Amino acid sequence: MIITTLMKIATEKNSNMLPQFSERQMHFSRWVLTVAWLLVIVSLFYDPWTSVLTAPNHPWSPLRLPDTCIQVQGKC
Repeated sequence: MIITTLMKIATEKNSNMLPQFSERQMHFSRWVLTVAWLLVIVSLFYDPWTSVLTAPNHPWSPLRLPDTCIQVQGKC
């Protein structure tokens, strides 16, 4: 008897707590999330930009060396 009362209370509260979205909106949001996750997974295997951005002659590269002499152990 207590369990059925608790179940009634839980179902009444849950039905009012969820926002009312149409099935079309939920379907669209599921597709957006699915495509986003697939893009993330594909980007783990294919990354054409890292090699371009880390090339030593690229101006934004953190690996770019200045044109001046870099002294290491007293030698250039």
